[in-house]
Amino acid sequence: MVVVCVILGVTLTVVYIKRNEREEVNVNEQSQRYAAEPSVEMSGYTRKFSYEEMKFITRNFENVIGRGAFGLVYEGELRNGLKVAVKMLSKSSTQGKKEFVNEVQFLSRVHHTNLVRLLGYSDESELVLVYEYMVNGSLAYCLHGGGVYLRVWKDRLRVAAGAAEGLEYLHRGCNPPIIHRDIKSSNILLNQNFTAKISDFGISKSRKSEALAMTHSYDTVTIVRGTPGYLDPLYEETQVADASVDVYAFGVLLFELVTGRRPIIDGMSGNERPIHIVQWAKPYIERNQLEGILDPRMCQVVNISSAWKVMEIAFMCVDINKNMRPTMGEVRKELESALSMEVPEDSSTASPLDIPKDYGCESIIQPR
Repeated sequence: MVVVCVILGVTLTVVYIKRNEREEVNVNEQSQRYAAEPSVEMSGYTRKFSYEEMKFITRNFENVIGRGAFGLVYEGELRNGLKVAVKMLSKSSTQGKKEFVNEVQFLSRVHHTNLVRLLGYSDESELVLVYEYMVNGSLAYCLHGGGVYLRVWKDRLRVAAGAAEGLEYLHRGCNPPIIHRDIKSSNILLNQNFTAKISDFGISKSRKSEALAMTHSYDTVTIVRGTPGYLDPLYEETQVADASVDVYAFGVLLFELVTGRRPIIDGMSGNERPIHIVQWAKPYIERNQLEGILDPRMCQVVNISSAWKVMEIAFMCVDINKNMRPTMGEVRKELESALSMEVPEDSSTASPLDIPKDYGCESIIQPR
């Protein structure tokens, strides 16, 4: 009887120890999982609003100031008087709860001058995001819509350099690194000082790896997402996303800034097919005719050396071989170098460029 009791006691002790070990492992696994994948409530910078608060902030969603793949964007004002932009997920949107959570989680943990600031969100009855208000809208709105047109070349260079710095931060300053996957002019927002801020992180990807460092060596196989015209052909073919995907899209963005044209250019006549902006610009560059593709609506002085440098960077970014593309850090440095080449507007060495008179301004190009 004593032997049986001893055996039973030892057995119960072993079971108790094993159970505690399993519980400890489970607690550790849960802690690691929550630390690796924080919920949106964990952010100390992002506030959760009620849906009633959202209605108050937007005056019952009264004033629409924009629309995109996610849904409508409304003008709003917080109780402290701060003006905000409120984005609500549309029922017909191709994006959903996954993209919503993705955006909140990314923008809750990354903060940079050249990234749009997420102030809060609501997920009660509708999925709603609250951002800092960007008075000058998007770069696309300025270049192709009814926004304040960027007529000065130096201003476009500043926008490009700022956006490059924000993208460099995503690639190198975040741990894990972030691939945006949808860099385009409509996702570059401009504040009152025309400071560029990257927005829309719904389809962004991060890789929990230390492999990025200063190279493109990390990657992830994924469903191809992005916008036609900015999509890297190699990414479409392989479905492998890495930092070079953003670099390619940024190269297209530089062509857009130089030419003032959209990434897909409609045929010049009814018989011509649409053409990609890179293919359209390439013959001019090969003939050393940069003036033929410069946006004629730009005023003031354009330093031709500066413009050529930007074009050279742009062509490197869209190289078909992703290993030949520069990093965003290298792109930023080259753009800052181009910006330093700019000369005062009253330079005596400037010569006029033949511009159609109906654009209402006199453009001047500085010889190379």
